[in-house]
Amino acid sequence: MPATLKPPQPLSRGWPSFWRSTWYNWKMVFDNPLGEVAGSLGDLGTLLPLITAMAAAGTIDPTATFIFSGLWNIVSGSLFGIPIVVQPMKAIASISIARPMTLHETMGAGISVAVIVYILTFTGFLAEFGERIPIPLIKGIQMGAGLSLVLNAGATLMKLSWSAHSADNYIVVVLAWILLCFTSRHHQFPYALLIFGLGMFLVLSTGVEVPKAGWNLPTWTPPAWADVMNGFWFAGLGQLPLTILNSVVAVTYLSADLLPERPSPSIEALGTSVATMNLIGCWFGAMPVCHGSGGLSGQYRFGARSGAAPVMLGIAKVLVGLFFGSSVSTLLVNFPKSFLVVLVFAAGIELAKVGEDLNSTARDLWEIQVENRAIIHPTLGLRLHRERLVRVDITDREKKERFVIMLATAGGVIAARNDAVGLFAGTVCYLGYILQETLEDTSFTLLIFSAWKKTTAWLFRHVFGIKKRQPAPVVTSPPVRSRESSRTPLLRERRSFSPRAIARSLSPRRSRSPRISVPPTPNRAPSPPPRSLSPRRSPSPRRSWSPRRSLSPRPSADVTPIQSPVGSSSATGILRRPRSRGRSRSPRPEDQV
Repeated sequence: MPATLKPPQPLSRGWPSFWRSTWYNWKMVFDNPLGEVAGSLGDLGTLLPLITAMAAAGTIDPTATFIFSGLWNIVSGSLFGIPIVVQPMKAIASISIARPMTLHETMGAGISVAVIVYILTFTGFLAEFGERIPIPLIKGIQMGAGLSLVLNAGATLMKLSWSAHSADNYIVVVLAWILLCFTSRHHQFPYALLIFGLGMFLVLSTGVEVPKAGWNLPTWTPPAWADVMNGFWFAGLGQLPLTILNSVVAVTYLSADLLPERPSPSIEALGTSVATMNLIGCWFGAMPVCHGSGGLSGQYRFGARSGAAPVMLGIAKVLVGLFFGSSVSTLLVNFPKSFLVVLVFAAGIELAKVGEDLNSTARDLWEIQVENRAIIHPTLGLRLHRERLVRVDITDREKKERFVIMLATAGGVIAARNDAVGLFAGTVCYLGYILQETLEDTSFTLLIFSAWKKTTAWLFRHVFGIKKRQPAPVVTSPPVRSRESSRTPLLRERRSFSPRAIARSLSPRRSRSPRISVPPTPNRAPSPPPRSLSPRRSPSPRRSWSPRRSLSPRPSADVTPIQSPVGSSSATGILRRPRSRGRSRSPRPEDQV
């Protein structure tokens, strides 16, 4: 096995250790301080536009959103020990801005999704679904989400211009992109921190009013039952598959691929975390949130390698929410869009890159191999076997089919802007390949054909009352090989089954085919061979004795040649006395004269 191919780590089950994750976070703070600080700002390209747009539309409470989302950042980073982000539920956010929805309807949508995710998690359906979904479908969902971020960045980019009167122009975008490309291999370079600081400096230099510090606390705003139902039908129903696939299943597999040295969060833990965050925060007007794979890839791209990055971002959010509240929205609205475009574009590319190892080191291309040999471990003692992961080789045809399934899933996600549509498209493509492979098996095809034949016969007989017509018996003669058939078997046109023809074929003198011998019947004497019925020499019937015949003169014993009749085939002939087939006897004395 090549040295570049590393087996993936198994997915975790249950809840991670809080103390081990906290110790690892502190260790990474001292080992990679700039990377963790810069990585914490990696998902601002998605977070800031949605928060400012929803706050301007009046569908969320900014103070409660900053406080509760920051609190969930701290808990998630401390519990999981990896850069798990807390992002807005994109489907609910986009629908609430476009419709627009009221604050209570938005909260009702988040609560309804949280209740359903709780039920699916505690019944075990969510974990079972996450383990059985094929890897090409998961890679397709991740690639589709990444390319969707790229398209969103492109849509924002089209609104800019070449004007240099503000920071929102193509020149700033090009300079920021050049800086990103030249520092792409240096993950410890604080690119996101530099971009955020430069953006805030440009905002303050435009003369925007600085928010005043004060004490702000969230208020209790419970939605009514009608608001919950309206929010679910308008926005929650479209958000549910996105939360299950992108916020739970995709994050589990993405964390295992990006950070193989760390235990990945289990599906049960992520499902419980998403449900708990919304069941608590939505009663105070906080924005419906989830764990997104795009935010995880964004923080990883800009240097985050542990849970210290979301903890730092969470502390900053809580402080902003408590001391500034909704007044900080004026700064966020004027943040340069040219910087956000580059951040979102880089996060989308990082997320779409996970489809690269689909046919090389994907999780389903490894199997456990057991070596039955004695191994003496210094701590564990004697072990009789050892397990290791071995890569499974696949054919070029299987590689192409897996790639097509991933593209079909990603295409559905991008085209419909919905993960459920992409999952459906990829599943149909996956089942189509399985069906074709099954039909190529001859035994299975014959089994299906036999079952179809028996089913149709039963239907015609018992339902329609139509019975199958029995064919008439065919009388066949015994196979007889004639002289002509033995000589030229390919020119046989007619066969005569008359007794004379059969006797001629059985004659040892005229037939060149081997004689057909019939085995004797038990307790019965064998029958004599058939007499020859040659046309040249036919047997004469036995005649009774008469005096006229006995008194006729006998010819001499000498053979007298005579002339052959005209037209005969030979010149001479031989005249012989025909022999009598009766018993020979000497003449009596009274017969002589």
